Amino acid sequence: MRRLQRGPAVHLGRRQVFGTDDVDLHGAGLGWAVWCPHPRCPTISAWFRCAPQTNGVYATPFSDLPSLSRFFRSLGDLDMAGETTTATLPSADPAAGVHLLLASQDPGDLHVSSAGDINADGVDDVIIGVQDHAGGDGVAYVVFGRAGGFSSVDFNLSDLDGSNGFRIQPNAVGDYLGHSVAGIGDINGDGFDDIAVTANGAGGGGEIYVVFGHSGGFSADIDVATFNGVNGMVLRGVAGKTLYDISAGGDVNGDGIDDYLVSDTDALYVVFGHTGAYPAFVNIADWASTSQVEGFRIVGSREDFGTGDFNGDGLTDIFVTNPGLFSPEGAGAAGGAAVVFGLRNSTGADIDVGALNGGNGFTFAGRESLRFLGENNGFASGDVNGDGIDDLFLRGRGPGGQPQTGQVVVMLGHHGSFGATVALSDSQPNIAYRYTDQPGPFRLGQALTVMDFNGDGYDDLVMSAYNPGVFGGDGYYVVYGSRAAPFASTSVAAVNLPGVVVREEPGLAGWATPGVANAGDFNGDGIDDLMIVRDGVDSGYAGVTILYGIAADRTLVGTAAAETLRGAGGNDLLTGKGGKDILWGFAGDDLLDGGEGNDILWGGLGADTLSGGIGNDTLDGGDGDDTLNGGDGADKLTGGAGVDSLTGGIGADRLEGGNGDDALIGGADNDYLDGGTGADAMAGGLGNDVYMVDESGDVATELAGQGTDIIRASLTWVLGENLEALQLQGTGDIDGTGNALANNLLGNSGTNALWGLAGNDTINGGDGNDVIVGGLGGDQLRGGAGADTFMVGQESTVAKTELDQIHDFSIADGDIIDLSSIDAVAGGADDGFSLVGIFGKHAGEMTLTFAAGITTLKLDINGDGKADYTLKINGDVTLDSGRWTL
Repeated sequence: MRRLQRGPAVHLGRRQVFGTDDVDLHGAGLGWAVWCPHPRCPTISAWFRCAPQTNGVYATPFSDLPSLSRFFRSLGDLDMAGETTTATLPSADPAAGVHLLLASQDPGDLHVSSAGDINADGVDDVIIGVQDHAGGDGVAYVVFGRAGGFSSVDFNLSDLDGSNGFRIQPNAVGDYLGHSVAGIGDINGDGFDDIAVTANGAGGGGEIYVVFGHSGGFSADIDVATFNGVNGMVLRGVAGKTLYDISAGGDVNGDGIDDYLVSDTDALYVVFGHTGAYPAFVNIADWASTSQVEGFRIVGSREDFGTGDFNGDGLTDIFVTNPGLFSPEGAGAAGGAAVVFGLRNSTGADIDVGALNGGNGFTFAGRESLRFLGENNGFASGDVNGDGIDDLFLRGRGPGGQPQTGQVVVMLGHHGSFGATVALSDSQPNIAYRYTDQPGPFRLGQALTVMDFNGDGYDDLVMSAYNPGVFGGDGYYVVYGSRAAPFASTSVAAVNLPGVVVREEPGLAGWATPGVANAGDFNGDGIDDLMIVRDGVDSGYAGVTILYGIAADRTLVGTAAAETLRGAGGNDLLTGKGGKDILWGFAGDDLLDGGEGNDILWGGLGADTLSGGIGNDTLDGGDGDDTLNGGDGADKLTGGAGVDSLTGGIGADRLEGGNGDDALIGGADNDYLDGGTGADAMAGGLGNDVYMVDESGDVATELAGQGTDIIRASLTWVLGENLEALQLQGTGDIDGTGNALANNLLGNSGTNALWGLAGNDTINGGDGNDVIVGGLGGDQLRGGAGADTFMVGQESTVAKTELDQIHDFSIADGDIIDLSSIDAVAGGADDGFSLVGIFGKHAGEMTLTFAAGITTLKLDINGDGKADYTLKINGDVTLDSGRWTL
């Protein structure tokens, strides 16, 4: 589960989008494009411009994008050789994504966010706010993500029933519930992600409703009037000072508990999360006078805000903007923004953005050529250069402040000090690059976001553009991040960087451009998924499309420390080296090497190769035809679904094949081999190994001298060569047969027939009415509970020196000694035995003697007066007291 540590809000005119992490839209050095149709026109024309890391932007044929085939298949037949293509959405392929369809009473003005994992099922969820629902009452929809995605490409939000998500209903008419929504992390420290939604028309000053996450299930509809501090709480605004927005705050004060941000008409409130009980209601008017709303306020700006760690100190910093602030050219002429650093030991005192000194934060000054910084949440944060510190992206208007022009500037985060004021100039060392409009009313950066869409570890910048005059439609520029950060100030018209250009259908002016946000990992494949928002301003229809992420190949190498390395959807190479590492391959054909230490390796989807290395490792191949090698140490290997190959190596290993026809090799030491379902081939190797067999096609192979090995079978089984023991499992009526070795046979609770064959065998029937047959050799026999039959066969009379012994013959249980399969008179018919005191040299004689609580039975078959077979029986068992079949 990914914790929601950051997430600036993105306002797109009348729409609002909350992102929670970062986006990378390229795979294996290739760019790709995503879009959503205008509701009035189901077909769109788009220009796909795709570029390898080292070349400029150019058109790429479909055949050059194998890693993106799933997405393109979902769009129908595409002719990528030409500059323009046509596609129809929604697609019929639910593997590519899902459309979340709103009801007819849900018009535009949508507000969306990742909800984290509110129901604790391991898959991220999303929340959609519709403040104009039912004429202004409002509603919020929470949709649970699903491992493997949805079975259909369309999902109607009217079908939410508590098991797949729920609705948050308003408290009164005209509440405008859903004006702002956010996944706010775990603010009460119980290990579950929480969400919040505002209703700025409620209570005179607006209200914010917090729903606490849990694993106990949810009802289909949540009534905010029932919040009691356990299932949720209500944060009430001050009359006349309306609560507007809510956002995740990350961990601003460094106490390990998530905080959250709330704005009203006066200030931005940074509210610290805490463990322990919450009340049902908290009044923002009680700020600083109650432990339930501890934190600090940022005054002087509350227009728009977001978060990130821009100075690398591990604390979440807060970005704020206001078009009237920090203008060196006169109040309101340019507009500016500020960053307030996280405070580990906050005193609760207000922070005035007009008095930041570089130690507690800094300001950006707008200028004539870059005005109205970050307006309408035109900003985003993420780590584009892979240095582990967040970078800040700001949108501003061009010269004259006209909304038709736009620029996006990037400030690279860094350790060390900041000045009180940061100038947005190309000459500044941390102002990495700046993008400017193409000619015409382009509005570059109308919406900004960053997220990790292909899981390569580098964040990419997504810039929307609105251009009805030049292109007749809207679109995006996606610029890829990299460790080399090959960025330079440039016009997007001449961009020669790794990235992609996406353009909308000509003629679809207005708000056709979809908003975007991070859905988290909505389908459980380990890759962030992309939300595309349609607010329906033009048509009255609104909806959200979630496209599942597609990852590039990732190569990660650890160090001697304990680390977690995560692949994504590509063919990843993860090397742990030293320490107790955790390696996650996720989708793709991955190669995972734990190295030294007690490592945990999970392959996920695809044909993966996992090597544990030195140490007691845990390897799980997941789905796909996987190859697992434990290496040195006592390892646990699980193949999962698919045809897998598991090798334990040195050490006492546990191998479980899972589904499919698997091959398991134990290697040295005492290993446990369980092929699971399917016809499995198992070889334990050296050591005393245990095999689990449950299919008739299973094969267990041992060589002579490789140890004393056990077969545990849940079906009738015959021991193969060089296998010493057989234990029947379950409760079914199944049989077991030994081999020429000295076997140990154990029945189950059912009715079993156990045949020792040759060798000095030890046989125990266990519970049930069993048949015990020792065969050749001196056998030790126990029937166990139940009415058991001890059968002596003709072959047992061949060697006169052999002696069998029954240890638990029970007259009370109804046990039987059966000699009927022996021809009492050699060479004669099917004769029975006669009980005599001593042998009289007549064939077919039987004697019983009693000494020290043992009955000794002897048989003379050939009439030479000597015993041809001897059986010892516990207790005094006479012909009259016992049950015999002669």
